[in-house]
Amino acid sequence: MKVRIGIDIGGTSIKLGIFQDASNQVFLHQKWSTAAFETAPAMVTAIAVWIKQQLTSQDLALEKIGIAAPNGNYQTGQIEFAANLNWGDIVPIRALFQAEFDCPIHFDNDANAATLAEWSMTDPKVEDFVLITLGTGLGAGIISNGKLVHGANGFAGELGHVIIEKNGRLCGCGRRGCLETYVSATGVVRTAKERFTKQGNTSILFNQTTELTARDIYEAMLQGDRLASEIFQFTGETLGFALANLAAITQPAQIVLAGGLSRAGKYLLEPTIQSFQVQVLPILRDKTIIKISNTDPNQLGILGASLL
Repeated sequence: MKVRIGIDIGGTSIKLGIFQDASNQVFLHQKWSTAAFETAPAMVTAIAVWIKQQLTSQDLALEKIGIAAPNGNYQTGQIEFAANLNWGDIVPIRALFQAEFDCPIHFDNDANAATLAEWSMTDPKVEDFVLITLGTGLGAGIISNGKLVHGANGFAGELGHVIIEKNGRLCGCGRRGCLETYVSATGVVRTAKERFTKQGNTSILFNQTTELTARDIYEAMLQGDRLASEIFQFTGETLGFALANLAAITQPAQIVLAGGLSRAGKYLLEPTIQSFQVQVLPILRDKTIIKISNTDPNQLGILGASLL
């Protein structure tokens, strides 16, 4: 049986899926802890051994491999300065896998791969599409005229680092006011802590003894906590504002929200859409559908990688 493989390299875990070449359904899958590997070559060797064992025992013919990783540059085949990976500043990941396998190997960043996976689910197929991933940070993948937008050096789509507040919150990139410092799981927590300072003890979250998380704020909102509700309203309004600006540049037919924070569902989606409709250029109003992803988040990365 001819198969293709998708490998999703993340800061916490590495996921792998084997797909029958004509199918988007995973045939075999495996998962490793990223921390288990001190070096990238050690990781590649371990994965290669597992793959070759499966190819032999299952009588599989490997057609191609797709790999997705944070800060992945599809032009160079390298992971470049990924904050959550401890294998060095430049990791020649495609070359390392190519040394193990005699088949085409495709590589891109994780947001682009996830975008391909989500885009493959659209029905009817749209030619202009954006995926927003809302996790620790904010990632984005853009499809324009049916093709992924990479930019001149492979780093297009960094919507999380569009500045929306001059001299705003300090971002991990070293600049201030980036979108992801407001709209992400960590951004939600930062909003909460700022409002604690300004509003005093007006929330059930104020006296929480454990480290505050976005899930805590979401659950407080479900209990009727007014401050928690205000935080999600603010987050959605901020995201809608940024998406209105994005629409003026790419005019996507669909924008899909994925990632952990998107599990807030309508509590994030409704203020996002309302803000988008108010802020978007009038000629673009009602031209873009914004919705929450229905794709299994555990499948999104490996499926996207396999589609590269």
